[in-house]
Amino acid sequence: MGDLSFRCCRLAYRERAVFRKRRSYRVFTDLKLRASYGMTGNSQLPVYQSVSGLSTYNYIFGGQYVTGYGPSRIANPDLKWESTKNAECWP
Repeated sequence: MGDLSFRCCRLAYRERAVFRKRRSYRVFTDLKLRASYGMTGNSQLPVYQSVSGLSTYNYIFGGQYVTGYGPSRIANPDLKWESTKNAECWP
């Protein structure tokens, strides 16, 4: 069914010295920049609903009542995981 893991990355950078050089800007003494990028997916699909399956069916064959098997679901070869990419930056 493909790769079931979704990737994520977070980075942070902290700078304290820049704002301490000038005493007039005491409001900011610490700066931290953060950024993230990730991919999330939907795993709320019912189990085995994306694959083909067989069910039992009753037939009359040659004047007799028989049980046979037939497809109950047809697989979709183009089925892919639903995914969303997200990027964020914040102070």
